[in-house]
Amino acid sequence: MKTIFLLSLLFASASYATDFNVDSSFENANYYKSFLIDYKDKKFKSAKEKAMNLLKIPSKYGNKYWFGNVLHCAHIALGRIYLNEGNLGKAKEHLLKSINPKYLELAKVGTFSPQLDSFGPDGLLARKLLEKGQKEIVMKYFKGTKSFWKSEDGSPDEVLVKVISYLNPSFDDNPYQNEDKDLPRHFNVDFVKNEINIAFKK
Repeated sequence: MKTIFLLSLLFASASYATDFNVDSSFENANYYKSFLIDYKDKKFKSAKEKAMNLLKIPSKYGNKYWFGNVLHCAHIALGRIYLNEGNLGKAKEHLLKSINPKYLELAKVGTFSPQLDSFGPDGLLARKLLEKGQKEIVMKYFKGTKSFWKSEDGSPDEVLVKVISYLNPSFDDNPYQNEDKDLPRHFNVDFVKNEINIAFKK
């Protein structure tokens, strides 16, 4: 009986680590990691529920370097899940919400996040939407990244011009008209995978 009782306590504490409480679930990375694991393991129903909870993050965490990462990652994951479910409208909605200017205002450190500012946002969901013919939404997304993406290496201006070049080859001021029309390399950036690798150091 004592063994059963100890096991019940162990399982209770393990489940508590991933139960959502808006006042405590952001005090450590456990809940965020459980969301990342579910997404990685393709447990999309659970991942979707956890992502929606992560979007409830209180503004008091705006001074944390990971604040923007959590919001961007949750929206991108939701967008991909909805796209896989055939809900194009929701996928587009979450792509744009992932760079919501409101989040930048809430970030009390004056930056969306060090990672997003330096290396830029996710490009994979944008690419998948582009494959669905959603040119305008992809353009709007990359234009929106200019509010925080400051890196000179693959800067939003450079990427945006290449995106315009790719989508509109007849663009008058297109300096890439004579180059190969390969997608800009940033379309290969998988922000969710990067977060998984960082969280679990793989």
